[in-house]
Amino acid sequence: MKTLKFNRELKNFYILLLGEFISEFGSKMTSFALIMWEFEKSGSVMSASKLTICTLLPSILLSFFAGSLIDSWNKKRIIIVGTGKGAGNGLIYIIIALLGFAGCCFFKSNKHLKSLDD
Repeated sequence: MKTLKFNRELKNFYILLLGEFISEFGSKMTSFALIMWEFEKSGSVMSASKLTICTLLPSILLSFFAGSLIDSWNKKRIIIVGTGKGAGNGLIYIIIALLGFAGCCFFKSNKHLKSLDD
């Protein structure tokens, strides 16, 4: 049986590939969780099916055109822009979560203030 050797020249590529795999796996798990959450809340198979189609269809339809278009561009720049976009989205999510937490903790609604006055 032939043993596989680790190619040191491709070390950075393997690290990038592992990172992309983890990122894509997380994205797909989030989509799956959203679909399951929708089904649990609504109890409707049709609603969950529509959400599944809306989640998967854009990636299926756009992958053909995007693949041929991106092949003509600079690969390094595409990776940097894509990673920056993902980091920017993550930063936006963190800011929204912090604002929600601040709104929950520091800015009381009128309902709570009226109950404190009584």
